[in-house]
Amino acid sequence: GADGAPPAASSAVDGELRQHAAALGHEYAVRFEIVAVGAMAEARVPEAIVSAAREAMLNAARHAGGDVTVYLEVGPESVSIDVTDRGPGIDITQLPDGRMGVRESILGRMERAGGPARIVAGPGRTGTSVRLSMPRGEAAGLGASPIEQDTK
Repeated sequence: GADGAPPAASSAVDGELRQHAAALGHEYAVRFEIVAVGAMAEARVPEAIVSAAREAMLNAARHAGGDVTVYLEVGPESVSIDVTDRGPGIDITQLPDGRMGVRESILGRMERAGGPARIVAGPGRTGTSVRLSMPRGEAAGLGASPIEQDTK
């Protein structure tokens, strides 16, 4: 940090999502609000959930634009990331076979990693919410994630 203290391990996750949002904001007509809460210090966050969240953010930028909210919550046993846009919405059953971003890069990735992923209508039945969650750290049987910073 600015005061010379080492950053919290999970700040890399928050920073990763913020950097991705900034890059997408340069390429698409989209504004991201990133909200991070929870027991952030020394959180071990599985890479799969961050990769799935990045894909959900890309889809929101490409297909919805406008305002997108990314809500990151790290608790003692789990991490959840919700990506919510205010676009036209998506009906997963109507996606053409060639559209693999949602099926494989979000749903498939989370299934393979052992965490649930849901795609639901956004607030007020407008837009889309991608809801991801996974156990973290020892609860997931994982070591340090590649995006975790060493604080020792």
